[in-house]
Amino acid sequence: MPPVYMDQLPANVAQGVAHAIKRLLSSKHLYQNFKISVAEDFSNATEGQISEIEIKLRFTDIAFTGGQAMRTAGEALQVNLLNCETYCTRCGERKAFAPLAAVPSALDQPALPHGAHAPASQILHLKFKCQSCQTEQVDFLVTRKGERLTIAGRWPIENLSIPKYIPKELHEFYSKAIITYHAGFTLAALFYLRVVIEQFWRSLNLVESTQRTTGDEYGSLSFAST
Repeated sequence: MPPVYMDQLPANVAQGVAHAIKRLLSSKHLYQNFKISVAEDFSNATEGQISEIEIKLRFTDIAFTGGQAMRTAGEALQVNLLNCETYCTRCGERKAFAPLAAVPSALDQPALPHGAHAPASQILHLKFKCQSCQTEQVDFLVTRKGERLTIAGRWPIENLSIPKYIPKELHEFYSKAIITYHAGFTLAALFYLRVVIEQFWRSLNLVESTQRTTGDEYGSLSFAST
């Protein structure tokens, strides 16, 4: 593939990548991913630009304003990150987070036959700050292989807005159930959800506190009392 230079790129490629990263961080959870969508992230692209954009997304590195990420195949896409929306532990709800810093790092590429080109592979370390409290910061680790983006890490670990009908003492278990389910660990998610249910049954005081009762027995007592 010949070198790809900035003056040869459609004008909206960098903006489309910025929109895709915002969509990933605002709508996906830990270990979830998606492919950058020409239809959703490049809505202004002309029909003649679509195939060209897809090639650039696959083989051109992402860099950020002020960064120096370069590829031997040409100059990287210089992306200005947009605000994303995520949960703020200090505010106790989802808020707008503004970008503070972004550092791209290249991943080692496997050996390929002569003349073959591997998709651009990177790790993107993205730091954001809550625009409401101006205190809480969130770091994301995003892996990129071509046009596919994956949330590979996050600090602090993801928190969720818990429905008001869930008792406060069960918030931690409920949150872990949802997070592990989103991460693809269904068995662990079911275990945490069972803990939520059993602890709720125990709070109903259907039996004497000194009596040892299994979760199944609590369930039978709960349904019998309704």
